[in-house]
Amino acid sequence: MEIYVHAGGKIVPIILSPAKCASITWADLCQDVMQNFLMATDSRLILQILAEIISPNERLTHYLMRYGGGNASIIHVDWSSADIIPPLEAYIDVNMILKPRLSWKLRRLAQPHLPVQPMGMPFPASLHVDLRASVASSTALPLPYNADQVSVLYLKEDEQFPGCVDTFNIVPADGHHEILPVTVRVPQASSTAAAAAITADTTVSAGKKRKALSTTASMEEEVVSSKKKKKNRGEVQSIVDPYFYQNYPGVLNAGFKVLDYLYLHPSHAPWIEGAGLLLAAESCYGNDAKMNIQREHYLRQSFGKTDTSSIPADDNTRVSFVYGAGHGARTFGTVEELTAYREWTAEMQIIADAIEKELVKRFSADKGVIVTSHLNELEVISFYDGKKITFHRDQTYTADGKFCSNNCQKQHSCTCIFVLGDERVLEFQLFLGKKKSEIIHPEAQKMIRLTNGALFFLHPEDEEDSLRQIFKMKERTHFKHRNNGVKGKGKLLSTGLVFRTCVQTRTVYKGTGQLVANSSSKPTKTALKCMNKLEEYERWRFKDPVDECLKNKYLSMKERHHKGD
Repeated sequence: MEIYVHAGGKIVPIILSPAKCASITWADLCQDVMQNFLMATDSRLILQILAEIISPNERLTHYLMRYGGGNASIIHVDWSSADIIPPLEAYIDVNMILKPRLSWKLRRLAQPHLPVQPMGMPFPASLHVDLRASVASSTALPLPYNADQVSVLYLKEDEQFPGCVDTFNIVPADGHHEILPVTVRVPQASSTAAAAAITADTTVSAGKKRKALSTTASMEEEVVSSKKKKKNRGEVQSIVDPYFYQNYPGVLNAGFKVLDYLYLHPSHAPWIEGAGLLLAAESCYGNDAKMNIQREHYLRQSFGKTDTSSIPADDNTRVSFVYGAGHGARTFGTVEELTAYREWTAEMQIIADAIEKELVKRFSADKGVIVTSHLNELEVISFYDGKKITFHRDQTYTADGKFCSNNCQKQHSCTCIFVLGDERVLEFQLFLGKKKSEIIHPEAQKMIRLTNGALFFLHPEDEEDSLRQIFKMKERTHFKHRNNGVKGKGKLLSTGLVFRTCVQTRTVYKGTGQLVANSSSKPTKTALKCMNKLEEYERWRFKDPVDECLKNKYLSMKERHHKGD
């Protein structure tokens, strides 16, 4: 079974054999997550979770984590940020559980004392769970534990990189861990109440009975750290929601209908109307022209909403919102003569409506993101047979870090990618200003898994040239991202429906969507090179089984990821 634990805005993948699932309890797994998997995934996660149990501005020296089923951990933290936020010499009782998402039946079975997957009990092949912390109180009884099953974690916060763990040591359970201080910290329900310390029985060794805690209000404070908005210090802010398709049931079917339109029909030149992949020859920076379905860069197909506020030149044309018609045309290699923006469809609008709701939900409080503009342009990108995209930014900036006026996308708007098909990984890397030098730092890189049905948000501030507090540098930096696609040349296919809010428009022919060329200008040498390449390909394409090959690749992918037609 594949279990994906959501904690601190990250996903911790765990693979368990059937025998392991039957032999360990949910409490065992939760303890293993806290003691091992969080550190293996990101050294910041465990400190982030501990810091948010009471409030981001309060630290304790000890945390008693109760997992149920007799399991518990005492976490002793040496905070390097003690001069900024002095830690209280006290401990707090915390119930830690793993809570499956969506299915109430699975939640009922995911009890701390029960096996992860009882023998003979049908479970899904993969399961997403939240790591949840709640402060134990008189209204939320602490989970029981046995002194013989208490381990101790000694953590030291990194002095150079606050928030990261410097050293990490686990002392296994032996029944003799009596390191808890005599003071227990219970957060007050009122936000105006001062930090209170309640003294319990002085015999507070692990597993021994303590006096009951009482307050005038409920003490329970459930922390789902993945939903908390943290202050931006300069790290990657782009996020992914792997459950988007489950929260909006119609989007998956709509997305595959868009792909059906492209992959289940013969490919053709951009001046021909109809369904199917549009063929084009492309030349990056004027190099040799290559067919878009064969070159190393990912395959891109464009669709644009009609700008109803603009009047077209005649009845045969319309004004379409466009992306990649400016500086991006040169870097990606497209030429105007072979570029088309086909009509926006009803299926695309279904997905766009759902994404716009998520944008409002997630970024309304984010001053760096505009959520009031409608999505109006779509790029369908495909990765197969080694296709990839190197480090780049979607938007361009001037030498002094200003947003370029010729960008097609609206400033401060998110790029939103609805992922369909096989998994791929998006990689972020920090770069220094206009230079190509990469920054070496724990926060300068980030990998984001893009899985079928997920929705990825590229935060606009990630690409901006700015002074990032966390890196303590006097020069401006920005993040670029790349995608190496899917591994192998078999039946794997990963696609993305990339929605944007664009401000630039171009006149295109109705039906085909092909750009209307400027009659006063002649084709460039690069454009002539690309048109000759397409003409050459069209002459011998009957010998190339690419349409059938891509169709079979798509049908195989669709069978794996969508059987709802």
